[in-house]
Amino acid sequence: MRLLGGRGGFTLIELLAVIAIVAVLVAVLMPALRAARRSAQTTVHHSNMRECLNVISLYAESYGSSFPFIGVAGRPGAGVNELNDLEPPGLGHSYNAGYFAANALHWPTVVQRAGFDIAAVADPDDDAREALLDRYGSSNTLGSAYQLSHTTVATPAYWQVGPAPIAEARYFRPMRVHQVRYPSAKGLFLATRLGMFERGADKKEDWVLVGFGDNSVSRKAAPAMNGIEYRPYSCWNYPIMTTVDGIEGRDY
Repeated sequence: MRLLGGRGGFTLIELLAVIAIVAVLVAVLMPALRAARRSAQTTVHHSNMRECLNVISLYAESYGSSFPFIGVAGRPGAGVNELNDLEPPGLGHSYNAGYFAANALHWPTVVQRAGFDIAAVADPDDDAREALLDRYGSSNTLGSAYQLSHTTVATPAYWQVGPAPIAEARYFRPMRVHQVRYPSAKGLFLATRLGMFERGADKKEDWVLVGFGDNSVSRKAAPAMNGIEYRPYSCWNYPIMTTVDGIEGRDY
């Protein structure tokens, strides 16, 4: 029944106009919402990475200025094999961590065993934590979204540009915090949950979130590849993770 003096509903033209307005608003707001979400994520990663740097500093104060280290100095396989053997026999596969990958990803395991609180530095994603437990078969092995530079576990001579040096035992040992010559320029951490390299808004420049030796955290343009060739034991020849002159060198 139609009310006197009233309208029975919206016309097709009015509905289309409303839909068009809503579509325009969505198109305008979605980029802003995505930017706000990205900003919030970046803030969280900044905070977590600062916690990583603080924990590393506290650990170093208690352990002769050394960075966390999985293994035995001069024996790249020792300690790492502990991770490789975590899965129960009969599954037909194993984690098979390499020396550098294990130290970069699993440094919270060392820090936890030393008695430090690693709640903020271990992988903050609960789903990822559960996957970690399923994969490694042990709740005592922790990974991190904030990866420690490979340069903290091999001597500076190992990183010289050119052919890979012979894998001599003397190269593989934990470095010490005081060996970082340029703390404000030397990257120690990458926030890999944001992506190792992220494309900037202008689509022209890649950037990384980096934790530096002076405990600062910055969003930086990804540095050019440093010319370091392949190195054994699962070394990733990415900027920050590997640097010419190792822990003594500069990334920026």
